[in-house]
Amino acid sequence: MSSISYLAYPRPDFVRPNNQNWKSLNGQWDFVFDDENVGLCKGWHLDGLPEEVFLHDAHVISLKSQHAEADKITGQIGDQPETCGKTDDARGSEAKTDPKRRITVPYVFQSPASGIHDRGAHEVFWYERLISDIRSAEEATNGHRLLLRFGAVDYEATVWVNGLYVGEHCGGHVPFDVDITDAIKASRASRGQELRLTIRVRDSPHDLAQPRGKQYWGPEPENIFYTPSSGIWQTVWLESVPRVRLADSRHGTVLRSNDIDTGILHAKISTLGQTVGQGYRIELEVSFAEHSFRNKMEELSESNYVNFDIDLHVPQEILGSLRNGPLKDAPLDDRRAWRDGLALWSPEHPQLYDIILKLVNVQTGELLDEVHTYTGMRSLNWNNKDGSFRLNDHPYFQALVLDQGFWPDTGITPPSPESLKDDIILSKSMGFNGCRKHQKVEDPIFLYWADKLGYIVWGEMANAYKFDDEYVSRFNQEWTDAVKRDINHPCIFAWTPVNESWGYPSLKDSVEKRIHIRSLYYMTK
Repeated sequence: MSSISYLAYPRPDFVRPNNQNWKSLNGQWDFVFDDENVGLCKGWHLDGLPEEVFLHDAHVISLKSQHAEADKITGQIGDQPETCGKTDDARGSEAKTDPKRRITVPYVFQSPASGIHDRGAHEVFWYERLISDIRSAEEATNGHRLLLRFGAVDYEATVWVNGLYVGEHCGGHVPFDVDITDAIKASRASRGQELRLTIRVRDSPHDLAQPRGKQYWGPEPENIFYTPSSGIWQTVWLESVPRVRLADSRHGTVLRSNDIDTGILHAKISTLGQTVGQGYRIELEVSFAEHSFRNKMEELSESNYVNFDIDLHVPQEILGSLRNGPLKDAPLDDRRAWRDGLALWSPEHPQLYDIILKLVNVQTGELLDEVHTYTGMRSLNWNNKDGSFRLNDHPYFQALVLDQGFWPDTGITPPSPESLKDDIILSKSMGFNGCRKHQKVEDPIFLYWADKLGYIVWGEMANAYKFDDEYVSRFNQEWTDAVKRDINHPCIFAWTPVNESWGYPSLKDSVEKRIHIRSLYYMTK
């Protein structure tokens, strides 16, 4: 079983260094299967999870008939003879009980690392643990909000605190936040008092219109498909944030860093919790190799964002001081690393600019929020008459691996954040310069290390296997969220919303399917 080492901040590309009050909720949770889907009507979210769940024989259904349609798709995609699912979820003729168990988050119940390692077809299940308000007295007085943050939960999650509904989310591969501040206040909880956090998850093993990627829809992996992964599979944490704060890329902050001809970073910096006209300004500071050289500020007026155009050419006096440092590996006369004082990003020279963002109250001068992030300048072009793909105007060969992102004991969850870094180092040592992350939206820490170490990534979404209106709605929302989450990473070279014809059977015979794929192209652009 993997040890818990998910203690570093889960989003190292967007850090609040002076206000980093957060707490990982990874580790041991109470867990129970709800195979008859009775938890809501019995009020488990109100009274707590039961010690055991009584199962009636009537709910047992053979997976053989459930997976008839799925088996056909297995044969089509895997180019193998059609076979029935190997596992029937029959428990015998007598009723039985399922006990409440302990699960190790963030590993899914199907994995050995979770401590459960159950490969049964369970559609509904519940998590529960105790939490408390981590805000300091000063933060609470100043109106800081307490967010419950999820890296990813597959597939539908509903959340309660002390029986009070606080939010829900649909989409198994992208993050979401729930503001639980008011629930704590409504519970009249004093500082340090523990509250019950309850999460109901639904992940259908039979719904083929649900984006699932390489996860099989039966309990056991088969053919080219892998073990299903249901529930919490990325870090869960509590975080205290300012009421008015800087927004991440999911909420509008975009660093467009592909304009190497002018050396200008086109930045849109957004805020959350701000009412227009309240008197705030955003300050932006750029440094390279720990040398600050550019500062800009702009007041927020009629919107919740400002636009900056920032020249990232490093001044000569700073370049002169770097000759015995960064310039050893990336000399100024190397056109693949520099362009007239502009540091370029590539797998061979992953040069990054550090960026500090500040949100300031104009009237009082008070610093409300501060975020540290980074960017890398690089241009991508494949519209050349010679047919070559070019990185920073030079022909570039992408030697990529097809990275499935599954581990033997932990499933789609990396055994540790360090294992993501190790994967990149090992891949580069074998001569590869990147990967297509296949049918999976990977943990953000992977992209952080890809930026830092110099590793190309093709960002991809997990496809479904059945096309209908529900699939279109689900996919559009989740793919949009995935692109927004990762849009600022210089390592991202391509977006892959659709793999072959997965989810689009008989594409040549369906105008609707072809229109949807075209719409995905334009929506992504």
